[in-house]
Amino acid sequence: HIDLGAALPEAGRDREAVYHFVRALELSPGNSLARYDLAVTWLRLGARDRALAELRAAARNRPRDPLIARGLELAACGMEGS
Repeated sequence: HIDLGAALPEAGRDREAVYHFVRALELSPGNSLARYDLAVTWLRLGARDRALAELRAAARNRPRDPLIARGLELAACGMEGS
């Protein structure tokens, strides 16, 4: 699900990507990469609050991850980052 979710935004299919990232998280709730990718997709869709919630959850699992920390900074500023 993660690989498919990651490929879909390149085809302009962000909503479908959300489905696959959510499904990946249902199967593996601690998957911080899936949470980060979901957050970036939410940002592209303009859902900043949802993106921040996913990034905060990812940061709880990986508090020292620089990618997640950068994502939190960008989302807090209302910017998209990947």
